[in-house]
This record gives sequence, C-alpha cells and structure tokens, in this order.
Amino acid sequence: MHECLCATFILALTRAHYFENRLERRDQNVRPLETVYWLRFALGIVAAVVCLGYAVAANAISSTQFSFNLLLNSMSFAIIVYLVSYYIIKARFRLKVEKTQKLFTTGIGIYFLSWLVFFALFYTALAGA
Repeated sequence: MHECLCATFILALTRAHYFENRLERRDQNVRPLETVYWLRFALGIVAAVVCLGYAVAANAISSTQFSFNLLLNSMSFAIIVYLVSYYIIKARFRLKVEKTQKLFTTGIGIYFLSWLVFFALFYTALAGA
C-alpha cells in the first residue's frame, strides 16, 4: 500500500513538472503576441487620430454632409499603417514567436475595430462642434 502511494505521488510530481514546463514555454510565446495585440490596439487609435487630423487640415469635416472620399482615404491610410506595422513588428518579434504568420494575424481585428470606433467617435465630436 505504501509503495503504491509513493509511486502515485512520484507520478503526480512528474506530471506537474511536465505541465509546468509546458506552461512556461507557452508563456514565453504568449507574451510577445500579447504585446503585439495591445500595440495594434494603440496603433488603431493613432491611425484614427491621424486620419481625422488630415480631415481637419483638408477642411473635409462637415456637420451636414459626410464625405465618402474622406472615408476611403482614411481606410486606405489605416490599411497602409497596418501593413507598415507588420514589417516593423516582424523585425522586432520574429525570433520570439514560433510562426511569423502569427505576427500578421495577431491583433488584426482589434486594430480595425479600434480604428473604426475611434474614427467614428472623433468624427462625430468634430462634426458636432
């Protein structure tokens, strides 16, 4: 009975050590991707502010009429910023992740969602003023 409990305890410790090592390796891969995610969120906000800065400079914001041309220019700029950020992030984090494809797809949704939300929010605030 005592030998069986010792063997079970040793087996449990071995499994715990194995899973601890797996989690530790996973954390090393998650941290850079988490950083990329939040960086893309912040870049979405910055891109929205820059797009609206261009709109203010071009006097394209009107409270009575929305300029479709402004929206297309802003979307193009947001896509360009995302693509440029990919190459910058790839140069910085390429050795810290297993697949470089993850650097392209991580944060793509939050980037465009944050850009759209803050673009609409700031445009509404500027058009109403």
